[in-house]
Amino acid sequence: MKLNPFEHITKNGVLKKNPTRVRHFKVKRKSRKLMGDYIALHGLVPQNELPHHLRGKIPKDELWVREDRYDTRDFLKRRMLYVHEGHELKLMEEKDMTYKQAHKRAEIVDLWW
Repeated sequence: MKLNPFEHITKNGVLKKNPTRVRHFKVKRKSRKLMGDYIALHGLVPQNELPHHLRGKIPKDELWVREDRYDTRDFLKRRMLYVHEGHELKLMEEKDMTYKQAHKRAEIVDLWW
């Protein structure tokens, strides 16, 4: 049986936890001025990990992506972004990992790409 690495996130930002439960995330484009050096942030990032100007502003059901990364024509860069964020969210949901643990694990997956 071949595993699909993209099975946990779809094009429109839907995270699938298991076949009976789906968590929806709205993907929103944000300016570089607002996001700073961050490429993508989601509502499950702990508030103390966020810069002060973003604390409490990202709803739990949204994924904010920096405009220049969202609009890129490079399919692989965009795919890597969604794989990273999707894997991070999946680990936090299914394995009850903290954001830092899930982020480190997702970065390992990034190296394979």
